[in-house]
Amino acid sequence: MQTPSVCYTSSLELTTSTDALPSGLLSSFMARNGGRKAAGTVACPWSLRAAPYQRITLSIIEFPDPAASAAATGNGGDDVTFPSCVVVVERTGSGNRSSESIFCGGGGRRRENLVYTSVSNAIDVYVANVTSSREFLVKYEGDE
Repeated sequence: MQTPSVCYTSSLELTTSTDALPSGLLSSFMARNGGRKAAGTVACPWSLRAAPYQRITLSIIEFPDPAASAAATGNGGDDVTFPSCVVVVERTGSGNRSSESIFCGGGGRRRENLVYTSVSNAIDVYVANVTSSREFLVKYEGDE
């Protein structure tokens, strides 16, 4: 992960105490419209940290895209959309990378889709395709 001083916007790092679970929303708009070194990009991922022994779940919340629906169906009558994707880098206890995987929402089948549950208490997340115009939210929640 890059240091925040390299980023145009400080990389978001969320930490919690042992008696609280993290939760909140991240917006793809930040990564797509802030430039190559904006928070939520590969250069400056969002860093989510929970207390030891807590896990983090991620859900993607998608919104209907009328332009994509019209282009896909030719008539604009059906709600056909394309999935929104994020890359998750899981970290081991020592802070080293242990895996990097891409996870996508349901492409309009359901508004909110659970896409990932961490094994450790620390992950980095960034938007997979910053050139797409499709906007979505990433909901993160701590889990015991």
